Amino acid sequence: MGEKENIQKQRLAEKGVRAGRAGLQEVQPVLQLYQSLVGSPGCLWSEDYPALADVQKDQAQDGLYCLYDESGALIAAMAAEDMEADPEIKAAGCWNPQFQHPAVLSRLGVRIDCQRRGMAQALLLFTMEELKKQGFDGVCLMAGKENPGAVALYEGMGFHFCGEGQLFEIDWKFYEKRL
Repeated sequence: MGEKENIQKQRLAEKGVRAGRAGLQEVQPVLQLYQSLVGSPGCLWSEDYPALADVQKDQAQDGLYCLYDESGALIAAMAAEDMEADPEIKAAGCWNPQFQHPAVLSRLGVRIDCQRRGMAQALLLFTMEELKKQGFDGVCLMAGKENPGAVALYEGMGFHFCGEGQLFEIDWKFYEKRL
């Protein structure tokens, strides 16, 4: 295990959490987490999205990342995929052309009772390190303009604002970061 991995594991342990890729058994708990956030401040999801098929696809592509507490209960989840697999987001056109192999991060959700405690940042850091090991050189994501918490998180983590646009009938801010 490398020095970065050790530091990352230590940071997670200090928070009393562990991170990993989701197995098949996590699909339903992740969907339940996502559904529990519908209607909460800043959440742009609905009863129809994310759907079971979205979570199953993320897990099947080995792109579903989760954060768990000491008892093994799910705290947070997010998805990551190769930008080539998401033509609508790729077509937004504002992404850094110097990225040779970017990943798209999406569907970051943190259990309501665990929000504002660094859990989203912990999961993002873990996921970005895993993506870097897989050969990705950058990450891109969208934050709803009406979600100031997400915007503050990404800007506070050094993501570069690269534009605005509308996709899926929602106004977004686009962010990216080199890995």
